[in-house]
Amino acid sequence: MENAGTGGALFRNLYRDFIKESYDLLGIEQIAEVHHEFAQIALLWTSLAELFGQIAETASFDDVQQASEIFRTIATKEKNAMEILLSLR
Repeated sequence: MENAGTGGALFRNLYRDFIKESYDLLGIEQIAEVHHEFAQIALLWTSLAELFGQIAETASFDDVQQASEIFRTIATKEKNAMEILLSLR
């Protein structure tokens, strides 16, 4: 994911930085909130990628369940962040 896949955290870090620049230019507090969310989302993607590496080595079902929970958290955070941005229209 991180090295040759979807670029989960890589994309989120780029987007986080774009959102920060947007906030710096516009000063809209909701954008600062989205920036904070994407900083957390990027960290979650990094954790997820590391967990997948661990799953590949151990085939641990507990790790798979933990990855599933991280996916749900990421999905919720990304949806909420995008809804905030959408509300700024």
